[in-house]
Amino acid sequence: MKETIGSYADIIGTVAMIVMLCSFTVEAVAKDKAMMAAIFSPMAVICMILFAFLLADRLGLVD
Repeated sequence: MKETIGSYADIIGTVAMIVMLCSFTVEAVAKDKAMMAAIFSPMAVICMILFAFLLADRLGLVD
């Protein structure tokens, strides 16, 4: 049961991080802060890749 709760917490935390970084990117673009947008955008992409690997691991698609 603890492993299941931990799995859900990992996935929820990663999704929350993706949403947060994407919203920071959109906010930075709206405020014409190109440097902040250039920092947050790749971080959001890295989190999306992390989420894909995390989900594949939880589904048993990765050995």
